[in-house]
Amino acid sequence: TLNSDEHAWLHESFATHYGRLAERHLYGQQYYQRIREQQLQRALSAAEKNTRPIQHTQAGTNRIYPKGALVLGMLKDVVGMEAFDRVVTHFLKKHAYSNVTTHDFYMAFQEVLGRNLDWFFDQWIKRGGVPHYRINYQVSEASKLLIQVEQIHETNDLVGYFRMPVELEVHFRDGSRQTLRNAVRGASTTLSITKPEDKKIAYILFDPENRIVKRETFEQPVKVLKAKAMKAPYMIARYDAVKKLRGKASTAKLEALRAIYTAADHHLVRQEALKQLTQYPAEEVIPVLRKGLTADHHEVRRVVLKQLDDTIDRKSGSAGMPRPT
Repeated sequence: TLNSDEHAWLHESFATHYGRLAERHLYGQQYYQRIREQQLQRALSAAEKNTRPIQHTQAGTNRIYPKGALVLGMLKDVVGMEAFDRVVTHFLKKHAYSNVTTHDFYMAFQEVLGRNLDWFFDQWIKRGGVPHYRINYQVSEASKLLIQVEQIHETNDLVGYFRMPVELEVHFRDGSRQTLRNAVRGASTTLSITKPEDKKIAYILFDPENRIVKRETFEQPVKVLKAKAMKAPYMIARYDAVKKLRGKASTAKLEALRAIYTAADHHLVRQEALKQLTQYPAEEVIPVLRKGLTADHHEVRRVVLKQLDDTIDRKSGSAGMPRPT
């Protein structure tokens, strides 16, 4: 058990992390990604209020439960699953029926793996805040794809620049892709991939499965977000692409949302598309909304029933859509 209140995360983050893994085993990867997205939003909400770290007597529920669980997953990504499991087994056996601190957990990595993880524990557990990445890219004349990653969050004595290995996927229009895993650190990092000259980029995924606790600014046109929302191999990436359409003002957006809803195979993506479609005049979206009312998943049906106003209801009556009650 914990040695003092500032180490409460050693209880609750572990319980939350392994509980989610059990749910992934029972309900599948897409369910797991949805739950992890909810955890991320709670962690970001805590970061908006203050910059307390996870290891703190007043860390708060959203840090010692969801953020701590996500940070353990990130630590596992850094060292590898098999190595992480060996460290945890050693930690539990060595300190069975004892009082422990975060330092004891840190030392387990040195004792089992011989690895110095000062940087990870310092920035993710002992310090607060979250990174805010701004991503831009360009293709050079030599077919080099250059991806610039800037950290644009405010830094101070308590929050610095973050260092993390990041996965990046470049998806081409012919369905092929290239992957890269590289450390991002400091104010700016430039990643480079040699792109085949005959291939056109469809979209780029930065941290494809949304595993890093972060904010992200990645400006992309509607056609790119549409391709990502319809074809990305990860549900959470498709959902993220639809969310990023919220701030777009484009004549192509309506068609994109219709196509995304039709192609979506997960209710979370359909829900987000429908939420945005209800902002359009009723006559332009009635066919899609009617489909929403008869969708298999109750959450999709709820979006239509909750957001349709009386004006949409009156205009849709002659089109044959049931009146919301």
